[in-house]
Amino acid sequence: MRTFFSYGVVIKIPVFQSFLILFMLNAFPVEAAMDFEAERAQSVEKTKYLAVELEFAGKAGNTDKQQYGASGFTSRRVEQDHYMLYLSKEYGSSQKEKDTNKGNAHLRWTRYQDEHWSNEVFLQAEHDEFKDLDLRWLLGAGRRWEKDKDALGIGLTYERDKFSTPDTPAKSTWRLNGYWHYHTMINDHVLFNNSFAAQPRIDDLGDFRAFNETSIESKLTDRLNLKSSVTIAYDSRPAADVERRDITYALGFRYAY
Repeated sequence: MRTFFSYGVVIKIPVFQSFLILFMLNAFPVEAAMDFEAERAQSVEKTKYLAVELEFAGKAGNTDKQQYGASGFTSRRVEQDHYMLYLSKEYGSSQKEKDTNKGNAHLRWTRYQDEHWSNEVFLQAEHDEFKDLDLRWLLGAGRRWEKDKDALGIGLTYERDKFSTPDTPAKSTWRLNGYWHYHTMINDHVLFNNSFAAQPRIDDLGDFRAFNETSIESKLTDRLNLKSSVTIAYDSRPAADVERRDITYALGFRYAY
């Protein structure tokens, strides 16, 4: 057995598995952005909940690249009310030039009417330097149905964008907001999650965003998981002259309490 250290937690893993983990951490680009719906599914039946993901990767030699990310989710359940806070930050550089700098904060309140139905309100702020997005505010409300940690939701969102480029005026829009989440245990140690969301603009359906994240988590200890994920994000009309589609492959560690 070889001892593998991760964020102050000591885990004993066979030598082959430890080499495999280290290889994968260096093979995939890292962007830390935990799945909000996956964390909500884990937390909804708990009075208090906390989950943290810390991810990093780097290359040296012909390519000099560093990537860092952190995200956290905390919640509190008081009878039929569920309060949630999510924070994430990502930073990276290539050849000593910054190429990633973005963050997200999301606050949500859900009030359950019965076992399956609930109403929810949320407030979100986000920024992305390399998409010329200085600050985006979102305020929304909607209706949610869930069963066995699977969920469907639909709502309405008001959005206010402020851009980094001085010649681009701020804009406000209204969007529909729909999402679907699927959650299942493959076996006693492996968890599968998939979350999909779409946000079409109400007065111009050709302006829409879509997001899908698929993840698999393998239990290392009672509280520490090894997580791999694939995220596809699409924006039909991005703020800057960038690709409409982003695909992220990530592998890291998730600690939940």
